Amino acid sequence: MNMNIIFLLAIIALLNGSLFGFGTSVSTLYLNTKTIRTYHSALIITTYLILYYMIVLFLPFLIAGGITYLFITSNMLLIEGIIYGVMLLLLAIKVFIDKKIYRNVCLPKANNIIKWYINFLFISCIFCLGSSFYGIIEGNFLIILICLMIFIVLIAWVVLLRMDFKSLKTKIFESDAQDLVKVAKNKEHKVICFGIDSATWDIMDEMISNKQLPNLAALKKNGSYGRLKSYRPTYSPILWTSTATGKTPQKHGIRNLLTYRIKGIPENIEIIGFDPVLARMIAKLENFGIMKRYPVTSLERTSLTIWNILSELGYKVSVVSWFLTDPVEKINGVMVPQHFYHFDSQMQSSSPSRPHPLDIENDIKRIKAELKSRFNSSRVNEEILNRFDITGNLTIQEDHRLEVLKVFYFQDLLTLEVLRYLLKKFDFSLLMVYFHGVDAVQHRFWDCHNNRHNIFRYVITRYYEFIDEILGDIMRKIPEPKTVFVTSDHGHEATKKSSILLNALLGRKQVPGSHTYAPDGIFIASGNGIAQGINVKDISLYDIVPTVLPLFALPVARDMDGQPIEDIFKKNILPVKYINSYEGLVSTKFGEMGGDVIENRETLNMLRDLGYID
Repeated sequence: MNMNIIFLLAIIALLNGSLFGFGTSVSTLYLNTKTIRTYHSALIITTYLILYYMIVLFLPFLIAGGITYLFITSNMLLIEGIIYGVMLLLLAIKVFIDKKIYRNVCLPKANNIIKWYINFLFISCIFCLGSSFYGIIEGNFLIILICLMIFIVLIAWVVLLRMDFKSLKTKIFESDAQDLVKVAKNKEHKVICFGIDSATWDIMDEMISNKQLPNLAALKKNGSYGRLKSYRPTYSPILWTSTATGKTPQKHGIRNLLTYRIKGIPENIEIIGFDPVLARMIAKLENFGIMKRYPVTSLERTSLTIWNILSELGYKVSVVSWFLTDPVEKINGVMVPQHFYHFDSQMQSSSPSRPHPLDIENDIKRIKAELKSRFNSSRVNEEILNRFDITGNLTIQEDHRLEVLKVFYFQDLLTLEVLRYLLKKFDFSLLMVYFHGVDAVQHRFWDCHNNRHNIFRYVITRYYEFIDEILGDIMRKIPEPKTVFVTSDHGHEATKKSSILLNALLGRKQVPGSHTYAPDGIFIASGNGIAQGINVKDISLYDIVPTVLPLFALPVARDMDGQPIEDIFKKNILPVKYINSYEGLVSTKFGEMGGDVIENRETLNMLRDLGYID
């Protein structure tokens, strides 16, 4: 009898692992319908997931069930039902959390599937527990069988889904192209878009009141401003691509930090919705050659950006350090990719981190080499200590945090030096430039902010002052007429206790500052064509491109997910005109200068250091 019970417990544990593996496959494939497009790929991923959960759940629940049986020998069915019920409940909660966090990156047409799926899991959990308490063994095994069948059907259903690109674009008429030719004018007007990663009004408002940010304060006073709604997940490649396209991740194609190459699957795919334990396992699988992780690149983008549109219509465009511009594209102007600014980049000729046009490469490599030589000297530490008001003796841990500050200070300072060079050499109608440092220092120094007992208490405010100085420097070098936009992809806040606990349990790197829950970012528009003193409400990062286009007398595309912020326009900009879509009307081929996706250890290390990945 005892052997039979142990055998039954083994079967229960085996089925639990299979159930959770199948269930997670449904969630994973649902979230990846855009990249997992074949039965073969789906089968490989499902097999990996089932094997994983067999290891994670089979043995623990077998042991737990056996120990429980030692204390409760009279009702094996109750033990079985509780195990199944808890497993289904955990699975339902996991899928619900996945849906909530990743709702902005999922295909809209798959939402009904996942809603029904979650409801089914909760109902199954209730029936499973109920049948156990009433001793209906047939009901329990019937539920198990139904779960397995429905999981398999759902996997097949999700895989059959295809992203219907036609449904995401309105019909394009030939007259649209003719209209564009007529309105492409006003090329003397200059628009500058400053992207400051993670900038938040929660810090800036107080600093502006204290007159610590004179340039940002002047732009806010003389223009319009507001809180900019962000979206989860708050991954910079997703959000800054949405800012540059005016479109959701479903349309522009960037939906994660990384892409994966899994053994047995020919294409690079996104893996969205994995639980934290599995995410750590994936990091370990790299050591065995089963899976490789790569930072997403511009090659994954499937939609036009504002620089593509303007470039094809004859406007001069400069894109400097903008997120996800590696490899660069051939545009009517200049593009220097973000990866160029990494402190340790060797700039090998095989690297995709090369600028366009190539004839500026030697000049900007020289600028980088000169700055790098300066940063490798002992004097730079004194410079950083003085700039950020860091006094006292540093411990080993504090010295490491100083090195992090040094790296991002270098990157943003290099961006400034390259900008100065480009402004002397090139003219432009649109300038887009991105600065990463504010996000990095807020992640690492949020707990130090305004803490009078901490030697890093001024780092965050001094970094904002540094970015304000850069803004003022560039503004003075650009002649009128000009319009300036300053935006962030999200705000920042203290890491929540629940996240701290989860990171501790999983052995992840703890960072005191976070933006996981998508706090509002900043929006400032000032200059030519912009009204003064307007505090705009209910705006999002999708609205930036639709707001920039009318400044060039260009129509807004109806297939963009944002709307022009008309409240900030002076009367000479209105009324805003519309076109069905720019897709198909321009001939840009993404990543013309790029090659295959390469392994970028430096980027992975940076993401790991800031707590984004394991």
